[in-house]
Amino acid sequence: EEYKEELILSDFRVKSSRNPRDVVHKFVLFEDELRCVTDSDWSFLMSNILGCQLSEDNTNLKITGYETKKKSGWLCGSSVERLVRRELELSAVEGAVDSLRRLNAAIKWLAQGHSGKDLPESILNNSESVENLPLPRKRRLLIFLNPKSGTQRALPIWKKVVKPMLENDADIETQLLITEKQNHAKNYVQEKKGLASAFDGIIIVSGDGLLHEVLNGVMMREDWVACIRSMSFGIVPAGTGNGLATVLTKRSKLPSGTLASAFLCAKMKSRPMDIMAVDIMGHEKIERLYSFLSLEWGLMSF
Repeated sequence: EEYKEELILSDFRVKSSRNPRDVVHKFVLFEDELRCVTDSDWSFLMSNILGCQLSEDNTNLKITGYETKKKSGWLCGSSVERLVRRELELSAVEGAVDSLRRLNAAIKWLAQGHSGKDLPESILNNSESVENLPLPRKRRLLIFLNPKSGTQRALPIWKKVVKPMLENDADIETQLLITEKQNHAKNYVQEKKGLASAFDGIIIVSGDGLLHEVLNGVMMREDWVACIRSMSFGIVPAGTGNGLATVLTKRSKLPSGTLASAFLCAKMKSRPMDIMAVDIMGHEKIERLYSFLSLEWGLMSF
């Protein structure tokens, strides 16, 4: 196996009906994995982890994420993949409360996409005090939701799936804007002062049309370059076609659906995507529009 640097090594109890309370397991935190050396069932890939929460008395740590599991399909011998929520709850053994606090801080950094080299020295150095361990900055997302899109399920999807995952699991601050008319979102992002400094990204809970609207609003800003370079854009399908969401989940090797799209948005692991600029000749001026995925045009005869 390729050598990987150990960031944290300690013993913890796993709180589970399958694990007796008196059994202690040894865990090693790597940049890409929380590995249980004594029982691989308790290992957790960092790419699947959204975040963690430490109890007020610092003795219990709940780690939350999602994993792809296979289940039997309708046809004999067939199987389908689905995304399943997973929680791993650890408790400190005698004299190891400090290790649990260091593990909590380290996972919060790594879950946001930071590398092991980015971790503050005070988290990794056992001789350092665990009081006031540095934590990563909370990320902020601007959410646009069209309640009338598709089958009009955008608001329930936000309340039941997206909001809990972003705010509770990934500890992300959100600002929700429910659109009321055409170009509502476009005008907001076009006119919002300090958009790039106020938010780390924009999430659309709707169909491709609302993302197209937001994209064109951002590209009409004077500081559009700064916005495009510093902000991530994501979509949770709640429209009719949902083409982009389907492409993104398949590219990420995840099963299609709202849960997988919400998970990608919560991870905020972005990738570059080409967009098209289309100049439309008008009577008085040329109008530039921006598009993604596809471009369609037609001719009208009289």
